[in-house]
Amino acid sequence: KALRAKVREVQEPLKIKAAVPVFAGGRPGLRVEVANEGDAEITANLETRILGVPEARQTGAVRLAPRSSAFVDFAYAGRDFPPAKFFRQQVKASAGDFRAKWVGALNFLAAPKGSFGDSVAVSGGRASFSWDATGMRMRLVSSADRTAVKFARRALPRRTPNGFADVVNEAVQTIEFFRNSAERVKSYHVSTRRLGAVAGARVSSRAVEGGVELHVFIPWNELGFKDAPCEGDSFRVSADGLFASEDDNPKSFGIVTLCGRE
Repeated sequence: KALRAKVREVQEPLKIKAAVPVFAGGRPGLRVEVANEGDAEITANLETRILGVPEARQTGAVRLAPRSSAFVDFAYAGRDFPPAKFFRQQVKASAGDFRAKWVGALNFLAAPKGSFGDSVAVSGGRASFSWDATGMRMRLVSSADRTAVKFARRALPRRTPNGFADVVNEAVQTIEFFRNSAERVKSYHVSTRRLGAVAGARVSSRAVEGGVELHVFIPWNELGFKDAPCEGDSFRVSADGLFASEDDNPKSFGIVTLCGRE
């Protein structure tokens, strides 16, 4: 008990609060929020790397006033960046004798404006995304006739009756694509998005070697966007083979981030 009490007295002021993917100027990167919870000004030196990709290591520094936080952006060159799939990102921070570390799994890819980006594995086939002011476009090549994709707009914080923080996931839904149709088969937290045909969605299909190629268009409001998004906005997505998640928890989904024209 005495040892635990002594440990509690030593509060390291340096904290890494969050790390999220960003696409600044079309280049993939990471935005790190670092905080100084102490009563003295410090300079935090940061190092970020993708585990298994040594050449992707980046460094940066930021000066933090007492009881403050700041964002530090890191950008990666294309050759330093791994394929759009599951990978682990590590961020370390130091300030004098203080140390902080963050390790997390990030799955994300870029959706270029107006044209499709690199495709990734989905349902034994391939998928790629693009976007404009009217909606999101998705190209799927699958060996199956039906392809179900899970979407989530974003997470909203709330307080439960007992005072603990909770998360409400907005517009979590599963849409199944088959031939020329888009059917919403699951929907959570958004009563206006009823099950059945997705309003305004357009789907076309054609037979290709090894399966079926689908071209899909979905208006932004059907993905939970009240207003048309812009560069830098994102949504979460999951399908069999594409950031696959065994449950409907969007924290396990991949992140599709809207970027500028390639």
